[in-house]
Amino acid sequence: MNAPMLERSGRIVALDARQLTVRFEAASACGACRAAKVCAGSAPTRDLVVPRPAGAFATGDRIYVGLREDAAMRAAALAYLAPLAGLGIALVAAALAGLPDDAIALASFAGLGVGFAAVRVLARRAAPRLQPSVIGGAQFFDSPHEELENLR
Repeated sequence: MNAPMLERSGRIVALDARQLTVRFEAASACGACRAAKVCAGSAPTRDLVVPRPAGAFATGDRIYVGLREDAAMRAAALAYLAPLAGLGIALVAAALAGLPDDAIALASFAGLGVGFAAVRVLARRAAPRLQPSVIGGAQFFDSPHEELENLR
């Protein structure tokens, strides 16, 4: 069974032997969305570099790029929870040590910094699993009907 994926279609704007640069257009519904001003998905266009799979690709080809939902959730949890955990652990440790309030605040900021450093290290280690990949396109299917069926 395949894991659920976050999918988006885009056009190849540049390519080389190892990677594809895919441009995504904002969905028409983005303009009416109340969160459009703060959402990265509402930009008119957005480019993403993905590893090039085997197959014939050309500039202008429409492809589908996907990221496993569990990978996206893990990345978000890591990005938000590690710094928060560092801050919380440092705060509690400094308070239990009986430090003055100024020292507790400094320790909390130091813990926050350690949490951000941990995110950086762990993200580099997990990068291959968090990389979006090409999941479909014209060269993967015999007909447009098959392409639509496989994307559902």
